[in-house]
Amino acid sequence: MKLSAAESRRAIRAIHLALESLPRSAVGERNKFVFIGGGLVPLLITDPAASPARPTKDVDVVFRVETVSAYSYMRQDLLRVGFRDDIFADKPLCALFFDEWRVDFLCSNTGVIAGANRWFNSVMEDPVEDEIDGVNVWRASTPSWIATKLEAWLNRGRLESGAPDYYHQDMEDILAVVDGRPECVAEVADGIAAVSGFIRQHFRIMLSKPDFLSALPGHTGGHERSEIVLKRLKSIL
Repeated sequence: MKLSAAESRRAIRAIHLALESLPRSAVGERNKFVFIGGGLVPLLITDPAASPARPTKDVDVVFRVETVSAYSYMRQDLLRVGFRDDIFADKPLCALFFDEWRVDFLCSNTGVIAGANRWFNSVMEDPVEDEIDGVNVWRASTPSWIATKLEAWLNRGRLESGAPDYYHQDMEDILAVVDGRPECVAEVADGIAAVSGFIRQHFRIMLSKPDFLSALPGHTGGHERSEIVLKRLKSIL
């Protein structure tokens, strides 16, 4: 199932409320479930003139857990509060379902489960509380979110030739947020130093590539809007 922008917001709100029903002893006093991934794009876009977010097929959540056994116990707790497994579905091991939505539960610690990203720890260090229809949810900060998307794109955003795929969905998500969130320039400037440095490094590389510059208007709906995004990318540097 592909989630529209409105459906993503509804899904995140409902999933958050289900997670709130977990016993605090299971979650831990300092732990949080922080939303990340492509499903977060509609929450990050603040400019109504920007291109709409692409539909996404799942919702991603990251949390802290130290061991495989602790992750397994958390999974059992999730099943008790309404999440469900589907052994016949084509999905990664980290995925459960809530209502009609697939939810990928990812771990901030590398080596616990597949799908870890080296910037998930940064996601957990500087989460932002956002409001959806009267409910406050934790989401990745804009810089940490961009860093996780860049890392994912570097790992899987390649053409068969091995060349960078500037039309990959991870790149589409990154540019949708740069396009739709004017605040991102200041947010990256104020972000965790390592995160902001990583973003600047790869934006600088991208801006030096003619193939990226050629692809940019296709992400923004035309050259006029692509000039806004190009200026914003350069400002982040």
